[in-house]
Amino acid sequence: MARTGSENDHIRTGQFAVLVAEIVFSTGFMAVGSVIATISESAAWLGTLLGAAGGLIVAWLCGTLVRLYPGMNLPAIADTVLPKALSKLASLSFAAYCTWLLGIGSRQFIIAIWIPFLESTSPLTLALVASAIIAYGASLGIEAIARASMVFFPIALLSIVVLAGLSVPVAHPARLLPIIGAGLPELGLTALITSAYGTECIVGLAFVSHLNEPSRAGRSMSWGVLVGMTLMSAVLAVATMLLGSQGVARVMFPAVEAARLVGPGEFLERSEVLLLAIWFSVGLLKQAAVFHATTVSIADALGLRTRTPVFIPLIVASVILSLYPTTVVSVLHSLKLFQRYTPWYALALPALLLTASALRPVPAEGRRRE
Repeated sequence: MARTGSENDHIRTGQFAVLVAEIVFSTGFMAVGSVIATISESAAWLGTLLGAAGGLIVAWLCGTLVRLYPGMNLPAIADTVLPKALSKLASLSFAAYCTWLLGIGSRQFIIAIWIPFLESTSPLTLALVASAIIAYGASLGIEAIARASMVFFPIALLSIVVLAGLSVPVAHPARLLPIIGAGLPELGLTALITSAYGTECIVGLAFVSHLNEPSRAGRSMSWGVLVGMTLMSAVLAVATMLLGSQGVARVMFPAVEAARLVGPGEFLERSEVLLLAIWFSVGLLKQAAVFHATTVSIADALGLRTRTPVFIPLIVASVILSLYPTTVVSVLHSLKLFQRYTPWYALALPALLLTASALRPVPAEGRRRE
């Protein structure tokens, strides 16, 4: 039987919104421009902003589910509305999705550190250190992650404001024109691709059972999606003004290159180190939240009483996943697969549960909670 959030962790709606924003923004923003700049060119930032629509739809679906079944996470809801076999399949697919996100995020994180700064260091060493930090954070529980996020995520937001301010002397706003870039079809395609990041908000269903006001889960998710996607769009707009759309498309991490340009010879020497330290901090918190969601989902899907037996195997899997694929081209290919398929899964799973709920009466206990 899936757990319904009986652990002692409790998170407020504001903390939940910050967690969702962190999940949406923290790892994808550094590399998103290198994939979509070739499609919509100067309008890549606008396409990213429009991509929030997909995340808002998923947030609405998830919020509707939580209102119907307060105090339950996704595996518990699946147990309630689906036959046993389908329930296990849905829970296992969600666990697999979270594991995939953990692997993709970990690999991007390692490469973002290794290639620009620590090429002489073994990637395995970086993977071991990062996985240990992530696992330790996850072991503290979602409340501890949420509290830390309330400290570091506003600093990350401020760092983007600082990046935009430092870029003023060397930025060329004309590079954002034409406003629709290569055209409306390309802009629409960019929005569809980047919606993959907004739909990552579905991860919140793993720990929504700890929310103190379940009726506001959808609103908190929506705010998280809007904030995360707006920040991602802002970073891409700054990078485009500094590098041009072709320059953004040529580098794997446009945000890193933008941070490098605003430092030397301007206001701060090696300013990207400070900015990246902040961004990597929220990246680690995002990965810890996803790690926590993965352990909970696997434990619930397998019917385990605690998530402790899942920890060691998942740490090993996290280290392995953070080392593959081995080439930058392969990493970009895996990123494209994530962007292509994850929105459809994130839309389909809550839609399936809502459909099953509509065909099956809400339990009496659930009606009393409402």
